[in-house]
Amino acid sequence: LQIKAHNTNFVMLHRIDIIMSEDGLTLPAQSGGLNYATFSSGKATFFPEEVTVSKVSVADGLLCVSPLTVQNGCGRSGRYVPANTGVLLSSQSGEVAYYTLDGEMPDALSDNMLCSASQPMTGNARFYKLAYDDFDGKTALGFYWGAADGGAFSCKSGTAYLAVPSASSGAKGFVLDGAADEDAIRTIAETPDEMGDFYNLAGQRSRTSLRGIYIKD
Repeated sequence: LQIKAHNTNFVMLHRIDIIMSEDGLTLPAQSGGLNYATFSSGKATFFPEEVTVSKVSVADGLLCVSPLTVQNGCGRSGRYVPANTGVLLSSQSGEVAYYTLDGEMPDALSDNMLCSASQPMTGNARFYKLAYDDFDGKTALGFYWGAADGGAFSCKSGTAYLAVPSASSGAKGFVLDGAADEDAIRTIAETPDEMGDFYNLAGQRSRTSLRGIYIKD
C-alpha cells in the first residue's frame, strides 16, 4: 500500500486495510436549501455521512434519485463510491470532505446512469449535465441537455454526466426538487421548441404568431 504524507486514516473494507487521504470539494449549485454537485474520481472514495451520495437513473420518462447506503469507515459513518463512477452529491454545507482509497475498490453501482467525465459520450443515448434552467435566476436546478438534441458535450474533469438511452426519454431536462435524503422521483422539465403551434381562441391552428390573444403549444 502507498502511504500518503497528509491526513492519513485507516478503514476496514472487504477485510483489507485501506489507507485514506482527506481532500476537499466544493458543491457549487444550490436548490431547496441544499448544495449540489456531480462527482467522479479515478480512485474509489469515501464521503462522510453528512454528504448524501446518490445514484441517478431514468425509468418511464422519470428521473429517479437514490441515495447510497451509509456504512462504517475511517472511524465514522459514510458512503463509498467506486472508481470511475458518476454520482450526485448534496449537503447542507457548500464545502465537504472526502477520502481517497488506495487499494481494493467498492462494488460497482447498479441502475446508475451517471457516468464519469472521463468516459466518452458514445452510443445511442442523450447526454445531460447538472445545470439551472434559468442560470441568471439560479432556479430549477436539474439535469439538462448539454448540447443540441442531447448530443455529446465537454464535461469537466472530476464531475459526471447523465447518459439516458434514447428510447427511455426524449425530455430535454429533469428538475431536482431539493429533497435528496430519501429515494425520490423528480419532475420532468420539458422545453418546447422555439417555434411551435399557435391557436386562436376558436381553436384554429396556425404556425404564425397572431395579433391579440392566442395559445402556443
